[in-house]
Amino acid sequence: MKQTFVLVVAAFALLAGPSHAGTVPGQYIVVLKDGANSHAAAQRARKLGGDVFAEYGVALHGYAARLSDSQLASVEADPSVQFVSSDGTAEVAGYVTTIVPQIVPNYIDRIDGELSSTVSGDGTGSVDVNIGVVDTGVDLSNPDLNVVGGTNCIDPKKSYQDDNLHGTAISGMLAAEDNGFGLVGIAPGARLWEAKSFDKHASGKWSSIICGIDWVTATRTDADPTNDIVVANGSFRGFGSDDGNCGRTNDDPVHLAICNSVAAGVTWVVAAGNDVQEHHPCELRRGADGDGDGRPRRQARRFWHVTVLEPDLLRAAA
Repeated sequence: MKQTFVLVVAAFALLAGPSHAGTVPGQYIVVLKDGANSHAAAQRARKLGGDVFAEYGVALHGYAARLSDSQLASVEADPSVQFVSSDGTAEVAGYVTTIVPQIVPNYIDRIDGELSSTVSGDGTGSVDVNIGVVDTGVDLSNPDLNVVGGTNCIDPKKSYQDDNLHGTAISGMLAAEDNGFGLVGIAPGARLWEAKSFDKHASGKWSSIICGIDWVTATRTDADPTNDIVVANGSFRGFGSDDGNCGRTNDDPVHLAICNSVAAGVTWVVAAGNDVQEHHPCELRRGADGDGDGRPRRQARRFWHVTVLEPDLLRAAA
């Protein structure tokens, strides 16, 4: 049975810094020097007995692994290694209630989204763009979304089906079709590419976020020009301060991956506001807009300088 939902979205936050104990014991992200071979370095870690569970080769050259103290020391001594960072935790938050047929939200109207050339009401129009979403996955049975591909960064052997609904809601806000029901997205019918980096409990790790960034960036470097992702939504924030060197100085692998992805041609849209300041100048930051009127939400404890505002209240079909 088809249902539609209202989702109040809170962007997922990387739990980092001295006030948030967000590291994963014994789990590390290994970043290699430019020109180093990720697979070869990962194989060396495996020979040491390390459990390598992810390899990165585009936005970041390196891998993620579970290592003992002695294995970690050996990996850090590898001349191809630039730095090693502890893996960290992240989460998304939100809740769902049932609602009714197609609406044009305030934030769509405010940017004249309803005047899009694709607005026809029959679901036939679409915006010719590839959008990446790094989140909890997407509802693959949702008729309001044009999902063309995806990956599961938590368990590559499994589907990227959304078992939380946060990712589906974000996807709906971005690209839900104008077809008479559910939500009308900002870019109706745009092609969605989904990287599932968060589980059904809305929790994930830095390593799975980097996997999503790497996967999105790979579309810009492969032989297929039709899958090039132009813009990607991540909503991640709060994982360190800007060192002015894309994370190379303060050993921030997420920042480095974002910088390399931007250099490859992907525009990243991430969250700011709430209780964490934005840090990465290479991203567009978006802040919470409580009612779609263009003003910061009134209950926010802080509101940092942001590039754009977005609403807290989203509606998505599922």
